[in-house]
Amino acid sequence: GLGDVYKRQAQYGAVPAAMSHDELEFLLPAPVPKEKAMDAAVELYGFCPDVIDQGPEDATVGALADVLRQSTVWYLWWD
Repeated sequence: GLGDVYKRQAQYGAVPAAMSHDELEFLLPAPVPKEKAMDAAVELYGFCPDVIDQGPEDATVGALADVLRQSTVWYLWWD
C-alpha cells in the first residue's frame, strides 16, 4: 500500500510534497546516489508503471534511473 511506498522512499530522504487523486510528488534533499538509482527506478516503476508506460517514447527504467541521479523531485501520476 501507500504506507509501504512511503517507508521505501524514506530511505532516499523522499518526503511527500503534493498529492491528488492521480498524482504524487516527492521532494528529496539530494538526488539518489548513482549506486542506488537503478534500484530506486525499479521500485518507482513497480509502484507507478505510468511513469514509464505513459511517459516519453524513450522512457525506460534506465532513463528513469538517470533522472533520479540528477533530480530532487519525483513526480508520479496514474492515468
